[in-house]
Amino acid sequence: MKTIWKYQLALVDHRQRVIMPAGAEVLSVAMQHGVPTLWAQVDTDTQSICTRLFIVVGTGHAIPEVPLKFVGTVMDGPFVWHVFEALG
Repeated sequence: MKTIWKYQLALVDHRQRVIMPAGAEVLSVAMQHGVPTLWAQVDTDTQSICTRLFIVVGTGHAIPEVPLKFVGTVMDGPFVWHVFEALG
């Protein structure tokens, strides 16, 4: 069965690992109750899990020189954060 799960991201640790079912599809990222939150479609019948690396970069900050996939942008008052998934 497919469903949508949410994962909270931290702004204090710009590189963070998220454990989710293998094959999960990231749908969006937004602020929810002041916390950057990522939503993904997961297959709850999947028994294997994987660890994925997400990187949060503030506007004007350097983007790591690794292969990345843009996930989305979140706003927190005057701050704007951009979320990427590290590939490979």
